[in-house]
Amino acid sequence: NRRDNQQQAGRELLGVAAETIGITPQELLAELRESDDRTLADIAAEHGVSAESIIDAAMGKATERLAEAVAEGKMTQEEADERLATIEEKVTEAVNSPLPAQFRDRRGNQQQAGRELLGVAAETIGITPQELLAELREADDRTLADIAAEHGVSAESIIDAAMDKVSERLAEAVAEGKLTQEEADERLATIEEKVTEAVNTPFSELRGGARPPRGQPNIQ
Repeated sequence: NRRDNQQQAGRELLGVAAETIGITPQELLAELRESDDRTLADIAAEHGVSAESIIDAAMGKATERLAEAVAEGKMTQEEADERLATIEEKVTEAVNSPLPAQFRDRRGNQQQAGRELLGVAAETIGITPQELLAELREADDRTLADIAAEHGVSAESIIDAAMDKVSERLAEAVAEGKLTQEEADERLATIEEKVTEAVNTPFSELRGGARPPRGQPNIQ
C-alpha cells in the first residue's frame, strides 16, 4: 500500500529528525503543529541544527539499507544508486515542506492534554479521575471550576497545579538547551490561557478529548 509506505517513511523521517535535533518525536510533532506552515527545517534552525544535518542522517540510514539490499542480491548497485538519488530528493523536499495532513491532526495532543488536566484537577480536588468525570457528566454545562467549588477548592488552585507541571517541563527543556527562556515564557503564557479556558468551559464542549489519565479505566 503506497499510502502506508508514505506514512512509514514520514514516521521514520520524524524519528531521525527528532534524534538529530535532540528532542523526542512527540516534542517535534508538537512544535510542528504550532502552525500549519512550520517545517522540519524551521524547527531544526530554532534548535541550532541545520536542515542538511537531518537530510544527511536520513540518507545515512537509507544508504545502509540499500547497501544491504545490494549485498543480498535484491538489487544491483546501479538500481540502488538510482533509488538513493530519488530518496534524497524526497527527503530534501519533506524537510523543507509543511507537515503532511496525516500528521497535522492535533486531536491526539488535545486528548493527552485533556487527560493530564483531568488528572491534575482530580488530585487537587481530592477525588479520583473517575469521580470527577462522573460529576462533570451530571449536566452538560458543568465545568471543572464548578466541581472544584462544590468541594471547596478554587479554580485557580487547579490552574496553578497544572501550570506547575508545565513550568517544570519547560524549565527542563531550557536547561537541556531545547528552548530559550524567551520561547519557554511564550509557551507558558499560551498554555496558561488554554488551561484557564478549559477549566472554565462546560465539559460537554470538551468531551471529545476527555478521558481518564493513562492506567485508569475509561468510563463511558
